[in-house]
Formats: sequence, structure tokens, C-alpha cells
Amino acid sequence: MTTNIARLAIAAVGAVLATGIFLIPGATVRAQAGCTALRNGQMVTGNRDMLARLLATGPCPADAVGFRTLLQTKGGKVATAFIDNRGFHNPGSGSFSLFGTVSGQFGQLGAVQDGELFFGHFTVALSSRLALDLSPARNNLMLEAIAWDNGKGFYNFYELRGNGSTGTWSYAGDSADILADTELLHRQKSSGQVPFGSRLRCSHCHVNGGPIMKELAAPHNDWWTVDRQLPLGGRQLDARLAALATGFVSADTLSAAVRAGLDKLAVSPQFNTVRAGRSLQEQLRPLFCAVEINLESDLRPLDDNLAGTSVPSGMFVDPRLAAGPLQASRADYDAALRTTGSRFPEIDRRDADHAWLGPVKGSADQVAVRALVDSGLIDGEFVSDVLAVDFTNPALSVDRCGLLKRVPLRAAQGWQADFRAALLAAGDRPAKELLANFTDASRNEREHRATAARFLDACGARLKAPAFVVSALRLLAQRRQEIATNEISSDPQRQILEPGFRLIFPNQSGAPSGRLRLSETCEVTSSASLSSAPKH
Repeated sequence: MTTNIARLAIAAVGAVLATGIFLIPGATVRAQAGCTALRNGQMVTGNRDMLARLLATGPCPADAVGFRTLLQTKGGKVATAFIDNRGFHNPGSGSFSLFGTVSGQFGQLGAVQDGELFFGHFTVALSSRLALDLSPARNNLMLEAIAWDNGKGFYNFYELRGNGSTGTWSYAGDSADILADTELLHRQKSSGQVPFGSRLRCSHCHVNGGPIMKELAAPHNDWWTVDRQLPLGGRQLDARLAALATGFVSADTLSAAVRAGLDKLAVSPQFNTVRAGRSLQEQLRPLFCAVEINLESDLRPLDDNLAGTSVPSGMFVDPRLAAGPLQASRADYDAALRTTGSRFPEIDRRDADHAWLGPVKGSADQVAVRALVDSGLIDGEFVSDVLAVDFTNPALSVDRCGLLKRVPLRAAQGWQADFRAALLAAGDRPAKELLANFTDASRNEREHRATAARFLDACGARLKAPAFVVSALRLLAQRRQEIATNEISSDPQRQILEPGFRLIFPNQSGAPSGRLRLSETCEVTSSASLSSAPKH
């Protein structure tokens, strides 16, 4: 059955190439000569990624439509994912983003595999129409792109910005620059030092140096899918956007490409050499702290009105320790929304599109840690010992992250003994707990997993009680807020959840004051009421 978007698109599209690729109406390119991205006003000539090669051979694209046309005419295939930046049910502002993942053979220029070239651009509302934002207004971000550089063995980051009359390509930096920009994140800083450097804007979101997709796991809240398309608020697609809509893919396609990119970066010898040259604290940071985060939720939208809701177990415990299905009744969840005063901004709705939407440990962080284990720097026992500290707060634990500063700066022989000595000297509760995990043979990986599994079972039982569902939703509201107060969001202009541009979570007015925590028996309590000693 032809969908509404597809019908609009087919009606608006003009010519079709013999290959079946739609020519986007009004594609804007400069003369046939190529162009070169600039950095600080200087031409960049050393990059070997496919985007740099395409720009050099030309024609030079002046906007997102021109770039897409260049990709297709040179042999590339573009899969386009579509997201409402302001929430699935909130299309009023007309703020949507399109993210393309590119693959294919580009003639003599070479081939691109999934996970090697990504780009994104945006829409704008023009009265009753929804259109691509192609404005070349000065400094307007017209397109951003990430491209794998086979020579470097990691990613280059690009932007196409307006200069007042046309679009100008700039090279922002690469994955190694991001590692340099984030040197001080979650680490000891001197007076006046800040967590992020200023080499490139992308450092504040792509903190591990690769592609990101916050809603990486199904159901990809706020994304278009073949089975459930985004409402457009009554607007019609203009011809250019309609041409693209015929090729929209479900968010799973972008997710798979992002995962492929993360894996590619993790096994790159060149990138691992760069990473190994950073301090030991920086290398181990994804294990102890939130470097990137993902968002997970109930698998089915609230509009389905099912009797139950599925609760992401990653909200309660790191999946490397335990995972399993958790359920809460829809009636209890709805009652909890009312009790906590939940309200989604800008629209008459209590919640986001999916229940239980909240932060979980970032997949990119987990991939980075796995690479450290594969390299032999640490082992699985070390990982589980660290994760077991404050394990009921898997994504944003202040206690676990604070231990990073006790890690030696260099991976010299005997560094783990030096780390234990630093923990002993510190003497605070998290340090004592981690030291006990390191030194007590009974507190091994097997026991950590067993403890986490018992905890998850307890959570499953408690979720059957309406009062606990209210407490769990209050805790979730706190953890949503903690993203904004975490160091990963420390720059007010550039934050990982893009406040002002994105609307993701509902607001809740009924959350109690004070810091909430989960005990090891899955009770929501204030931090002051928890025992100061580890319980297992």
C-alpha cells in the first residue's frame, strides 16, 4: 500500500535516471571545477576520505541537494533516515533532520562501505510546506558530514556553511583532534581549565571520535520508520524534500551503519595507536564515566495502548553485568505520569512517544572498553570490578566516575598496583569498594554478574507495585536532568542532547528534592539513607 509520504513524493518528483535514482529538482552545483574544504582560511589538501575526493573532482556542491546529486551521479547509494527534532508528536515548528549513510562504488575514486560516510542536514517550515533548509545565510549550518580516511585510519569531520551567497565547505578536524579536545573531560583540572577544547565543534557530541546516534537501539524514539511514519503537522512536502522522501529508510538502517562505524574505529590500528598515546586516564575514561550516552525506551509507542510497558533494563544496570525483560502495567505508568506532573513541552501530551525514555550507557563507550580488553591493557575482571561500583547507576554514576582521577597517568609496568595504592590512600566509600573488588577473590566477575542478576530480579518484582513505578519514574526524571549537569554537557552552547534544537524528554514537576538512588535490593531512596559500606 502506498504511504502518504510516498504519494506526495511521487507526485512531486520529476525526471528519473535510467538507474532508477531520482534527480532532485533544483540541485545546486557550482561550475564543473572541484573545490577544496578550508580550515582556518587555508585549503586542506592532505585528506584521503571519499568526501574530499568528490569535492576535488567536482562539480562542487553548494548545498545539500547539490551534494546528494553529486553522490548519486558518481555512483553512490544514499539511505536517508528522518527524525523530528522536537518530538514525534510535535511537528509544529517544522524542525526535522535528515541523516544519510552512503555506500557504493565511486568509479576510480574507490568504494565506500557502510559506516564510512555519513551526512546530515535540516528542514524549515515555509507556511503550509515543509522544505529543505538550503539558506546560504552567513554561518548557517547547511550540512555536516563524517568521512572515513583510509590513510589516517579514522574519521574526518566537515561542515557546509553559508557565507551570505552560497555554501562554503570547511574541514573541522578529525578523530584525533577530538581526543585532544576532550583531554580534560572528567579529569583533574587546574584553575581556569575547562573540560573541552576548541579544535572542533563536533567534540561535544562525538566524544569517542566516531559517528553517533543517540537513539541507537530500537525503537529509535522520534525517528521515521516504514511502519510508523512521522506526522508532518498538516504540511505538504516541497518538491525537493518529496523526492528524498521516496528513499526514506527506517532508523534501523542508520543504526546499523553507526554500529559498523564504531566497530571500524575500535579495531583501527592507527586510531588505537593515537589513543594509546593519550594518558591512561583518558584511555580508561569510557569505563568509569559517561563519555557518550544513548537513549532507550519501551519498545512499543504509547499510542498502541497496550496493557503493559517494557522497561529498559539498561536503566537499572549495565548490560555487561546483567540484562533481561522488565515490565510495568500501563495503568500504573499512566498514574505515575499524573502523580509526577509529567508534561511534554509545547504540546498537550504527558510523555514522549515511548514510555520510560531515558539514558543508558553509551554503546560507543562499551565498544571503546572492549577494544581496551582486546588490546590486553585491561581484562574482563578489571571491567566488572569497576562496573560493580555503584552498579545501580549504570550510565551517570558520580561515584564511579570520580575514581578515574585515582588512575595513574601512564600505563607503566605495575600501574594497577599504583592504582590500588591510590585507592587505599583515598579512603572514601567508592575507593574502598573498588579496592575490595580488586583484592577480595570472592568478588570476581562471576559474583558481580550474580549480584546484578539478583538486583534485576528484584526490580522486576518491585515494578508490579504502583508506588514503585512512581518512584522509578521520579528517579528516571532525575537521571534525565543529570545529563545536563554532567561534564559531558558542560559547554552551554554545545551539549550532547542539543537543548534548544532538540526536545526529547517530558518535564516533571512532582519530583522530590534531594538525590535519589537505587539500593542493591532495588529500592528508590535518598543517598543519605544508604549504607556507606558495600553490601556484597
